[in-house]
Amino acid sequence: MDQRVRGKKRMAAGERSAQIVNVARAIMIGDGYGALTLRAVASGCDVRIATVQHFFGNKAKLFEAVIDSITHDYNEAFGRLESETLGNAETKLRRMLHFLIEDNKNAHTAGFFYELWNLAHRDPIASKALDRLCDEQLVRFRDLILRIRPELSFDAGLQRAAVIMAATDGLLLTVGYGRSPPEALRGSGQDCLVDILMHVATAKA
Repeated sequence: MDQRVRGKKRMAAGERSAQIVNVARAIMIGDGYGALTLRAVASGCDVRIATVQHFFGNKAKLFEAVIDSITHDYNEAFGRLESETLGNAETKLRRMLHFLIEDNKNAHTAGFFYELWNLAHRDPIASKALDRLCDEQLVRFRDLILRIRPELSFDAGLQRAAVIMAATDGLLLTVGYGRSPPEALRGSGQDCLVDILMHVATAKA
């Protein structure tokens, strides 16, 4: 019997699957996509490679599961913002923008997206994953914008959403974790930036 499993309590399938994905996320954030191997994940979970393969047959499937977990986390976060924020769609969008800017300063967020962006221009699987995350973000922004300005066409709402997404994502390079933001984007500068993005969203057609 493998010494790693002797005498240990067997995890439920759901718990083991979640553990594998969490370890894979940590490896990708800390060491990069190149270090994300089934062997490394198995070692981090203290299980055999066959156990990882049982849940995720190859690296591509494991990577897709990591993206699923990221998407799930953001959906939960935005769901909480939606339910906890009193007021209209404009108030909800403003709070979402503040959340995303602050999230850029999170070490795990920055580490993951720096790696994903770097990988996406040369790896089709990563490119597809990035497109998927961007599409989810576009839909969130578009839906709030169209609630604020219902007279806008679907395409106009999507265009405004794309501008806002480009700005919030691009801020990772200036205010993200590990960066020293310019003075103009500190303190009240961040509020000014949110005001500008809100104007993009709420301006009359």
